[in-house]
Amino acid sequence: MTSVNSKKLLFFYLENKMHRPNLAAFILLLVNIVTIQFLGVINSTLGNWGCLLYLPALFFFTATVLLDRVRVICVLALTGFSLDSIYNTPSGFHTFALISCYLIAKDWLHSGENGELLRPYFLQVIANLLISTGLIVVLKFHRGLLGTWATPNIVVDIFASTLLFALIAPWYSGLCKELLKVTYSSQEINGVEG
Repeated sequence: MTSVNSKKLLFFYLENKMHRPNLAAFILLLVNIVTIQFLGVINSTLGNWGCLLYLPALFFFTATVLLDRVRVICVLALTGFSLDSIYNTPSGFHTFALISCYLIAKDWLHSGENGELLRPYFLQVIANLLISTGLIVVLKFHRGLLGTWATPNIVVDIFASTLLFALIAPWYSGLCKELLKVTYSSQEINGVEG
């Protein structure tokens, strides 16, 4: 099955056949939290070398595209608190940042669906840089949270994270979409009704 047909099938399920809209939100939240925990493991290893992988904007795009407003905000709020926990940032920082990104990007993402593949990922890179800048500002005001993490280290870590982010974002979005497609395909095969 080609990518275009696969994408059409996914949107058909999500727009017309979604028997359980909360199931999609639950799956995206589960994937987000598992990915965040995996990032925590990676960061604990990278921390031995004084590095940090910071990818908060990875989590708002798929939910923004595939879920309705209420479910997006719920998924992003819980994802944000999970990010706050793993990065040890002030409670609510990532929730506020992710929901702000959603509110800014929701119309922009849905406005051009003419096959512009780079635009959504470009938006995610910009969002990641903005959230990173916001984190730097918050950490500068709360010197106790910054610890020994110096500004040059922050800039290098954010630059490296952004480069890696550009590679991971399309893969992560594809993973979420495939999981939803498989879930709804199996529901249809098994005759599960809402």
